[in-house]
Amino acid sequence: MKKLNSLNVKWQTCLAAMVAAGYFQANALAMPPSSRQDEPYRLLVEQKLVLPAISQSEFLLSPTVQQFSTREQMLRAAPQINTQLIRSLPSLWQMRVPANRPLQSVSVSYDLIAANGRSNSLSNPEHPNSEIKVALQALPPIRVSRENNFDIIEGGVELRLNLERAEVAGAYQGTLRITVQVP
Repeated sequence: MKKLNSLNVKWQTCLAAMVAAGYFQANALAMPPSSRQDEPYRLLVEQKLVLPAISQSEFLLSPTVQQFSTREQMLRAAPQINTQLIRSLPSLWQMRVPANRPLQSVSVSYDLIAANGRSNSLSNPEHPNSEIKVALQALPPIRVSRENNFDIIEGGVELRLNLERAEVAGAYQGTLRITVQVP
């Protein structure tokens, strides 16, 4: 492998009353201080990425018609809540590589560590046992442009959020590490 590049992305998402927006905050920690933005193999990521808000229609499952004999039965009936959400970040990072590199040879991996230190999760900083489990699925890199014998490629990730262990509303944090290997 010619080049291995990675960076850490601070992740925060907010579930205010379990319906809100979120954002990434990125810190390029693995870049050499003297490197220029137009150098090959430099991994670039936006400093702040806003995620779509969790809408009420995503969170609450479609209402089903239920009949209740009494008011008490109706009040005791648990609302049907969707605990599995998907967020796709197709353009999370970009990299300049020499032209005509086969995209199939580019290897990308993502590692997520929650603020409480657990893998594949986001955790609430005030309530470390309250977690959102996250399954990460790398999206295949794509070629977006060509400049002076270099291709600009970009990639992303699909986040499969499992809200079953999210006990409190509020901020959930973690660090996303992106590793890109180009032969």
